[in-house]
Amino acid sequence: MRISKLSLKKGIKMPRSIITFCAVLGLCSLMITGCGGKCNKSSKGKSGQVAADRMSEHYSKVSERLELGGDFYFYMNIDGDLEKLVDMIQKMVDQVRKSDKSFDMPKVNFRRILSHLGLDGILALGLSSAKDKDLYHNRAFVYLSKQRKGLLGGYGGKAHPLTLANHAPADADLVWESDAHFKTLFDILPAIMQEFPGGKKEVEQMFNELNTPIPELNLTVKDILNQANTRIELVIRIDPEKKLNIPGENIHIPFVEFMIGLDNMDVVFNPVAEKITTAPFVEKQDQAPWQMLVISPPFPEKSDFEIYKPVLAVNQKTKQLVFATSPGFLKACTASDKPLIGAKLYKQASRDLPTEGNGMFYLSPYLYKKIQPLLTEIAQQEEEFKVIKLIMDALLSDTKVATVSIRVNEKDGIFVASNEASSHKTTLLTMNYANPAVIGILAAVAIPAFIDYKNKRRAEAASYEAEREMEEIQRKVDELERNQ
Repeated sequence: MRISKLSLKKGIKMPRSIITFCAVLGLCSLMITGCGGKCNKSSKGKSGQVAADRMSEHYSKVSERLELGGDFYFYMNIDGDLEKLVDMIQKMVDQVRKSDKSFDMPKVNFRRILSHLGLDGILALGLSSAKDKDLYHNRAFVYLSKQRKGLLGGYGGKAHPLTLANHAPADADLVWESDAHFKTLFDILPAIMQEFPGGKKEVEQMFNELNTPIPELNLTVKDILNQANTRIELVIRIDPEKKLNIPGENIHIPFVEFMIGLDNMDVVFNPVAEKITTAPFVEKQDQAPWQMLVISPPFPEKSDFEIYKPVLAVNQKTKQLVFATSPGFLKACTASDKPLIGAKLYKQASRDLPTEGNGMFYLSPYLYKKIQPLLTEIAQQEEEFKVIKLIMDALLSDTKVATVSIRVNEKDGIFVASNEASSHKTTLLTMNYANPAVIGILAAVAIPAFIDYKNKRRAEAASYEAEREMEEIQRKVDELERNQ
């Protein structure tokens, strides 16, 4: 007698109709949370600003950073709300620990962790948007009670002149510079670790490991961290006319050039140079003020990617460490004869924005159009991606103006001013509607997958029990044969 094992088809392919239905259902779930019929009328009384004795104590500090009377305004006082939230979590965890002896979560003071993260100093926040011809003036302000620390300290120190637009190429599609105090962020870790049992010992062990040289490099992690309060530069340019074919895939990607730079990180260059300059595909070049390692990767013959000649370089004057896709693009990003700051699109989008700050972001209106053919190819091969592409097409395909955003660290908060094609209202609505849609899509895939998993487990269990019974029957048959 033979008992065959049950098997199930691997993986599932959801019909498009089910995915679409669940996505629409998710969208509808948000709409029906409003008034179902007639809403209650507001109480009678004069409209206008509330009396001074009832006004939120942080309203004036936030509103003076925003533009009032535009298309959108939002203010929220969250003074003490995060503390209340962690206190509630603390109480719940403590109650579970008392009632369930098997609950082995270490005893931790969540209030102190919130303080280490620097989030206990957030008092209020506000947003505003005002239409100006083809773009919106968007403003945001996070009001703080104390000096930035913890996570907020990672955004840098005092505001300073923003310089990347002065030398990035005018035809760049994305340009970003930002202060990034990684050492400040790392300093949070030991404080949080010590809040847990045995944390002090683990901190000592961690610092010992930081002083251990990185294998094959005359450099330690601590050496890097000591220089890690840096500034990041990123420039991306896309040429959709040049198509690169990914080997083994029926997808063509546009030619992408990029450069990423880190200030004060020259400490990394020499140890790396000593290690890789002996390789036959690495050439060391000096073009003042740059010292470069030009890499010619051994791509397969006739590969589309042969066009790339990556370069790792250090500016001997500014101590900036840079990685770029080619020496030519490095030059285009550091000494362009047609810089971004002189481009019409940038001038239009940067009007009335601060010239000093701690971060700048520029996005070309042509970026999405350049990558749209690639997304179309992906959507043709991946059914589930079609919904995502439809959303992206609706939001991004008609953009005609560039986006420029400036972030400024102020004494009492963080201010962000931007000019872009959409308002904060559009952004918030998109988030509210997209989230239920994503949940619907995930449900459409996850629920059948879970059912499939349960059926598979049941089949395996049935097969296992059948095998056990078969073995028992065979054992008894063998025993009877021996007795005869």
